[in-house]
Amino acid sequence: MELQFHKSAIDFMQPVLQQTQNQELTQEVRLSEGMPDIGKVIGAWGQLLIRGKQWNSTSAGVSGGVMAWILYLPEDGTDPRSVEIWLPMQMKWDIPEAERDGSICIMPCLQGVDARCVSARKLMVRAAISITADAYVPAQKILYEAQELPDDLRVLKRSYPVMLPKETGEKAFSLEEVVQFPAESVPVEKLLRYTLKPELTDQKVMTDKLIFRGNAIVEMLYRGTDGNIYKQQAEIPFSQYADLDREYDSTAEAQICIAVSNLEVEQAEEEGLTVKAGLIAQYVIKERSMLEPVLDSYSPKREVVCTMEQLELPAILEDKNQSHTAELSVNTDCQRLVDVVFYPGQSMVYREGDTVGAEISGTYQILGYDAEGQLRSETHPWNGMCNMPADVGSRMFLQIVPTGKARGSVTGGVADMNMDLQLHWQATGQNGLPMVAGLELGEQKKPDPNRPSLILRRAGDDSLWSIAKQTGTTVEEILKINDLQQEPQKDQMLLIPVP
Repeated sequence: MELQFHKSAIDFMQPVLQQTQNQELTQEVRLSEGMPDIGKVIGAWGQLLIRGKQWNSTSAGVSGGVMAWILYLPEDGTDPRSVEIWLPMQMKWDIPEAERDGSICIMPCLQGVDARCVSARKLMVRAAISITADAYVPAQKILYEAQELPDDLRVLKRSYPVMLPKETGEKAFSLEEVVQFPAESVPVEKLLRYTLKPELTDQKVMTDKLIFRGNAIVEMLYRGTDGNIYKQQAEIPFSQYADLDREYDSTAEAQICIAVSNLEVEQAEEEGLTVKAGLIAQYVIKERSMLEPVLDSYSPKREVVCTMEQLELPAILEDKNQSHTAELSVNTDCQRLVDVVFYPGQSMVYREGDTVGAEISGTYQILGYDAEGQLRSETHPWNGMCNMPADVGSRMFLQIVPTGKARGSVTGGVADMNMDLQLHWQATGQNGLPMVAGLELGEQKKPDPNRPSLILRRAGDDSLWSIAKQTGTTVEEILKINDLQQEPQKDQMLLIPVP
């Protein structure tokens, strides 16, 4: 007799890509008419913008670019000037062909901008960027569950808690606010550069909505009416929500990455600057489920043949955040700092047994005045190490996110700099769960009158389930007659009752 198990569908988002691409953008730019010739390049900065994402059956891509500013001292000795240029970017990732459209989550990172003088009227500008792409497609797997089994059947079940990606999406929103400088600030004569960094402070899945809050940290470098260079920072708070495809329980979590799609800063009619920004909050909703497949089955009274299937699920084994501070002390010719910027670099992840380590890096760029009052810029590399416990066999991914503001000070010709980093570790694995999908039941056997009713046996390496299945009894009977509450010791002698 064939016994079918009940089928239930498990819907989730199947990861088909998690990959980082590095790209170097270069462009030669000629000064516009009316700008003085280049005497010396002081520094370069940038803002990475994501303009669009593309998806087709075999690839996913992203387009955008780096808005860069180059600060130089004119050859005629006049005040510092800033040149703004656009470095376009396009990346593409190959993905397995899918029957249904999926989605791609982009984690952009600007690793640095530099410029050099080609001639008195030309600049060569270079920007290093890194973009991590996570791509997902809708998927479904079948879980087989036992229902209304005959009384003589014994089944072995195991409970597996799994965290599965259930939904992906994005919420585009805009910010516009007039940023007021402190009353004692030197008035703005010319804006030299501006950047924006979004940071989340709170996020929560509430039934069918994703709610998130944070701040957009705006940094502006400008030439004051006194001819000197100054920096101002401001925080623009934001609070948003996104409608989800269905309701979730309290175990649901969100992974959010916010990219900047547009940024403009203009002189306001009143005192201050008007900041206009476009942002894209990309999210993955993860939910914890408890799966209880049947791993094995037998009957003391008849022959049972199990039909086995393998349930393959892309489980998220662990999500952890680790705080790290990038501290650096270097000799410098700057006597007064105006600006400190930190650009995260590439990381190298390696495994040592049950620990995963990473070599992390970055670059500090400082702008300041030397003892003669001359404006100068310096870049200094930083390197660090970190590690995290990890299960053997899991895949570990590391994302480095600078948080807050880069800090720096100069004392006695030594610059001390530090930047808070959030290291996001994610352990993933392809969980293969064996499960019984159906049973073939034989006819009930007649009791053997010559079979002993009690067997003496050493436990060995076998579990109680294996012993009971081999001897044609039940786990409950073995526990009862041996007065056990759990699995026996390896060398323990057991009485095995045979029905």
